[in-house]
Amino acid sequence: MVAVGNVSAAASVIISPDSQSFLSAGDTFSVDVIVDSAGTDLSGFDIRVAYDTSVLSVTGATYSGLMSGMLVEQYEDDGEILVAVLGNEPYISYEEETILTIDFKVMDGAADGTYSLDFKEVRLQNENGKDLSGTATGSIVGVGIEVDATSTPPGSIDLGSPVKSTSVSSSTSVNSVEQVGYSYIFGSTPVDYEVLGRYGQLQTGANWSQEVLTLEGRVEDELKEYFLWHGKVTSLGTNSDGYLVVVFYEPLMVERSEIEDIYDIIDAAAKDMDIDNVPVEFGEGNIPAISDDLQELMTRTQEIENEGIDNFMNAQSSLYDPAVIATFGDIPRIRTEKECWQWYFQDSYDISLGIGDEFDSDLRSGVLLSTRLSPGGYFEIDINQEADVDRKSLTDEVYAIINREALDIGVSEVPVVFKLSAPDESETLTSTSEEETVETEDVENQVQETPGFNIAISLLSISMVCYVIIRFGRRVNED
Repeated sequence: MVAVGNVSAAASVIISPDSQSFLSAGDTFSVDVIVDSAGTDLSGFDIRVAYDTSVLSVTGATYSGLMSGMLVEQYEDDGEILVAVLGNEPYISYEEETILTIDFKVMDGAADGTYSLDFKEVRLQNENGKDLSGTATGSIVGVGIEVDATSTPPGSIDLGSPVKSTSVSSSTSVNSVEQVGYSYIFGSTPVDYEVLGRYGQLQTGANWSQEVLTLEGRVEDELKEYFLWHGKVTSLGTNSDGYLVVVFYEPLMVERSEIEDIYDIIDAAAKDMDIDNVPVEFGEGNIPAISDDLQELMTRTQEIENEGIDNFMNAQSSLYDPAVIATFGDIPRIRTEKECWQWYFQDSYDISLGIGDEFDSDLRSGVLLSTRLSPGGYFEIDINQEADVDRKSLTDEVYAIINREALDIGVSEVPVVFKLSAPDESETLTSTSEEETVETEDVENQVQETPGFNIAISLLSISMVCYVIIRFGRRVNED
């Protein structure tokens, strides 16, 4: 994966012990993966250890780190162990801490020799989501012989080094990215790019250059849910090596399972075209326009978080709004682009889907005039100031519904602001919102149809202008 804005800390990751000698078939042994973040608090890490499956088998892998949100997976076919963590605050600094213990067994028939336990990829991120610089050093295993560390040193990679090849076919040819030309037909063009992995086998048929374009068109609709803003993909294209290319937005930290899900979709479409083992390259890059939009949302959210959502009702605060009658919850603490994307385009969207029907009767009767997610990071509910209702009971009831849906997806203290509005004012806002929503859909269609169109403006920018990002209800006028 590509490193963005590497910080100066010289972090390190090692496999310990660095060597073991005179192992025999049937022997078991363990190694520790040890992390030193050089005094920097980590918000997450992604570490992959590779081993020779013809010599070693994994009998166990135990995570023992301090951060929650852990994922440990074994890919026996590829000979990899993955430990991935997206931590929760407070973030944690590691000082030569063991985060993973891997148990191995030497397989029957293993030939004498030296074998490496190497890092395929290591990524440590600070609290701002930036990659730390440093090195990751592996280990050497000697089967039937003594390991001389001076003559057989363990392999080492730089932190943030990408996986150069991940193939379902051992015959796949991989060239360096510098030798490859790229054509992005759908979505945005990244300003930088790193190869995460290449799957499948290159096609040799004379018609492949045309077939890959046909395949691209077939999978475009099926991959919609994976594209920004609902997903992490920014671009779909081809390269001069003959691969279909899928590009993710780097700060969102793609997971291997997401790559494999997309490959399965493409592979199924390819099989319908009688193409087996379709070649697909996965990569990630940065797109400044997307970053600018997310940074603007983060700035708005942090301003309100710093003041406190309750200050909407404080006449001495810069947030004061005399129309606000109640506030609940807290503005989420958003410090990275991934956290921003997660709240605005994942969590809040899921909450809105869950509660849409709950407010239908109140919207139809005119008690509630509009509901929306503000660019400030909170749900905003407009109450008809002319409605004859117990406002305290109404706000408590509405918040309970929203909070229940939020808790179902792991979000606590969901922020909600209730305002009084005149019916004609809300109708004007709702009408504008619906017009802008149509424009947003038109832009999204343009993104799908126009080569190189900047996907960053499709949903977010238009919605920010009209002060509506996600609307989960609207007033319905009675005839």
